[in-house]
Amino acid sequence: MNDELLEQQVREIARRIARGDAPGSLHTRVAAIPYEHPRRQLASRHLPPLRLGVAVAASVILAVVALLLVSTLPPNDVLAPGATSQATPSAALTPSPPASAAPAPTLATSVPILLPDGLTNKAWAEMGPLEATAPYAVGLLDNSAHLTLPSNERVLAVGDGRVASETTAFDTIVVRDVASGQRVAQYAQPGAHILLGALGTSDLYFVMQPVASSPASGVYTLDLASGQVTTLLAPDAGRNSLALSPSGKTLVSEIGFPASSPVTELDIINLPSGTHTRIQVQGTAQVVSDALVVTYDARNLYAYLLASGRTAWTIPDLLFDRGYLTTDGARLVMQTGMDPNTVGAGRGLPAGAQTQHISIASMSSGSLRTLVTVASGRPAYYLWTQVSGDTAAVLLTPAGFPQQEFQIGGGALSASVLDLATGKVTPHALTITQASPTGSP
Repeated sequence: MNDELLEQQVREIARRIARGDAPGSLHTRVAAIPYEHPRRQLASRHLPPLRLGVAVAASVILAVVALLLVSTLPPNDVLAPGATSQATPSAALTPSPPASAAPAPTLATSVPILLPDGLTNKAWAEMGPLEATAPYAVGLLDNSAHLTLPSNERVLAVGDGRVASETTAFDTIVVRDVASGQRVAQYAQPGAHILLGALGTSDLYFVMQPVASSPASGVYTLDLASGQVTTLLAPDAGRNSLALSPSGKTLVSEIGFPASSPVTELDIINLPSGTHTRIQVQGTAQVVSDALVVTYDARNLYAYLLASGRTAWTIPDLLFDRGYLTTDGARLVMQTGMDPNTVGAGRGLPAGAQTQHISIASMSSGSLRTLVTVASGRPAYYLWTQVSGDTAAVLLTPAGFPQQEFQIGGGALSASVLDLATGKVTPHALTITQASPTGSP
């Protein structure tokens, strides 16, 4: 799962709690969000990056409840750290058919724009502000299409020109083509609780609790062509993240709740071979290539070898905020904060104490190249990882969520473009417009 979508889950939970309509099944979802991940308060538009206080406080409280549930889970079918097994997907699940067809989204179109060099026409997804009941908005970077999802759906994953959403009952998945708004695949499992998703070229990978009242979740794949769902990992533990490598060959799922232990267990699935390995790492999993997984904690950034679980490199005194891998898996483009004098205090930095950096880390060596530095107190950037590319990154400034920028701009969002080779930032190089609806396919 990508940074923006994880952030949106935090905001969605806080919004539903504030409205008083969060179902009991949300307890496990809140607990499944890594508590260490830095978040921004909507009221602040300057450094340092702040967090959604309400959402984090709620998630910490509810995490305690979920941890008590996890403690009652019998340790059946658990793979020891470092062990390897052959994943033999079970027979396809046979879900009950949905009661009715998925509601149609609202489709809007406009004249496409010419994208700046280094950017491709990727799909993006954003939610409304915390205090509102606005539905999720999805679009293409060149403005050629924009969807407003039905009010009872939230975004699960976005990628390859498609968006996967789940209903607010958490038991139905709908995958749509963003350009046309047409449904590509649908899956329903009444009584289940679908948690996380990652979109590949031909499959949607997702984490699901087959029984919503149980914290045990498994990893599954939905074939977008046939609609068949198979089990990759049987339910055996709570899971709080899912990451797919750029090649689509490696899937990583984080087990348990990092707040309870400095050591995190990861399930590594080699999708072509079906082999499954469990390793132990420090921190929270963020991105994965076919050789390494990158994790972070309150102080450092780490990379671990998937084959052995050994540490490949560490970048100390770095406050990781968000990032993405280039398509070859060789570089990690990231937004961070660095301040050795205050990093030991964890995330509780005093206002104005943190300097922001947009940097590139080599996945093979961990060497760091800083492209942009923003001093304390200056307007910060927001690295929009969903639509950034191999040679250029999209930056929002002032640093707000994309949906905030749409509201502030009256339906238009202006973004800067960062050249990853030279470090040059071109202000207002890209304008994305939410067009007026033209129909509901």
